[in-house]
Amino acid sequence: MAFRIANKEPIDLSGNVGVGVSLPFSGPAVFNSTYQTGDQIKSNIRNYFLSSKGERFLNPNYGSTIKRTIFESITNGTLDSLQQTISDDMAKYFPTVKVVDLQVYGKEDSNEVKVELTYRTVNSSTPQTLNILL
Repeated sequence: MAFRIANKEPIDLSGNVGVGVSLPFSGPAVFNSTYQTGDQIKSNIRNYFLSSKGERFLNPNYGSTIKRTIFESITNGTLDSLQQTISDDMAKYFPTVKVVDLQVYGKEDSNEVKVELTYRTVNSSTPQTLNILL
């Protein structure tokens, strides 16, 4: 009988090798290491939302426009544009991530924007959810 072998990142097989740095920086020595590729991808996506376009020195197109959206009048057109930009950037900067669902909500009175991103990585069938509120 055939059975499926779970896909795993090779670096995940060794539990004591750090993959990257997690966000927020709140560890005992400022930085906390991540030991699973899925945790590092989540930190990388969070870093994408916290970075503004033009903020990275040698990569000025990296980052989201969500912070600029807060200072504009929030309309359906603005939210649709933001959702399209996030979707395009996810495909460009995170090729190993498949977006399952992307919702962008806005409160016009308080200029709040909420992004709910549900995604899964190429080697995982379990979806992850990330909520960003600005």
